[in-house]
Amino acid sequence: MNLWAIILAGGRGTRFGEKKQFLNLFGKPLYRYSLEILSEFVQGAILVVPREDVERLRREEDNALVVEGGKERYESSKKGLESLPDGVTHVLIHDASRPFITRNLVKNIIRYLEEFNAVIPAVPVHDALKLCRDGFVVRTLEREHVFRAQTPQGFKVETLREGFKRLEGKVYDDSQLVEGFEKVKIIPGDERNIKITTKEDLTLAASILKGACNSPLLS
Repeated sequence: MNLWAIILAGGRGTRFGEKKQFLNLFGKPLYRYSLEILSEFVQGAILVVPREDVERLRREEDNALVVEGGKERYESSKKGLESLPDGVTHVLIHDASRPFITRNLVKNIIRYLEEFNAVIPAVPVHDALKLCRDGFVVRTLEREHVFRAQTPQGFKVETLREGFKRLEGKVYDDSQLVEGFEKVKIIPGDERNIKITTKEDLTLAASILKGACNSPLLS
């Protein structure tokens, strides 16, 4: 298996108010937490960033190939995929806004990639889920069959390329690209693998890192 990682750090921080992927958190930018973990398991990494940050990151980042992203997340995924060198057979695609991936999670994804062409981590939903329209509840969903998808998500490169060829409509994550023609294996995710979306999430991330100083959080 020739495995590379694509780290998506191309957001412009419209909702957050600034580019959160580059925020300094305890001495290093947010994206580097996951880059350092992934780099232990892959042959190479691609960091996808906004156009105006490409040259700066190419000077600063020695552990990844830095490329320009797109306007939408799936466009950044595609640009990362197109930047892979020849011979890469498998890829892990990860959102830079999830800094707390663990080595065990990455190991499990890679292990299942030996058998399946698409593997994603996910956690079960414990809240009651309501399908709503125009401010009113339409119906309640069966939460036993609903999971919250996380990243990194692992794929055989050719499977993901086929997914982009068939792309139609809005895409929320990379596994959606292949769900129509490929079985996507779900493995247990990690509740600590949070996504930094709001300022409150950043405060939570800082608290997690403070606690991690004396614990095997990233093991």
